[in-house]
Amino acid sequence: MEAKKSIVIEYALWVVFIVGAYMVTYQFDRPLKVYRYGAAGWPRAITIMLGIFVTAQFLIKVRESKKRTPQPSQTPHKSEPKPATGMKVNLKRLATFTLPFAYAFLLPRTGYFITTPVFLISYTMVLGERRPGWLAGISFLIYGLTLFFFTKLLYLPLPIGNWPGFYDISSLIVAWLA
Repeated sequence: MEAKKSIVIEYALWVVFIVGAYMVTYQFDRPLKVYRYGAAGWPRAITIMLGIFVTAQFLIKVRESKKRTPQPSQTPHKSEPKPATGMKVNLKRLATFTLPFAYAFLLPRTGYFITTPVFLISYTMVLGERRPGWLAGISFLIYGLTLFFFTKLLYLPLPIGNWPGFYDISSLIVAWLA
């Protein structure tokens, strides 16, 4: 019963987030001459796809939880790991939802070039990866690809931050990339 409750709570949080994100698109919804769906077209499409994905995940988890109702006579084998429960699960959920908000808050202040690698490593750890080589490799591969994509292919400026120190370091990285 506790598992089903947590599945519903998680789904509800995702729905609130998705609805909020969709509502934000009305703040910049204006027609564009070159794109028939307007400035909010892609953000709305992404939030709708996210809603479909989250709903599918919810239905899969509900179906799996019905299959996995433990029988009193069943005991797990010693070789099978026990699922994480209690405070550890709640902290992981909290980190899963708060890290992106912290990233969004810090990004304009500390800049993309410093904040993104820290966020990627932190979020990868929240997702369960603990091997240092994989943490660094995955995080810096994603970081490098996004840098290349935005700065070299699209020629878009990334936020460099406005807090002292962070601005200077970010400016050095921008000069190095140019």
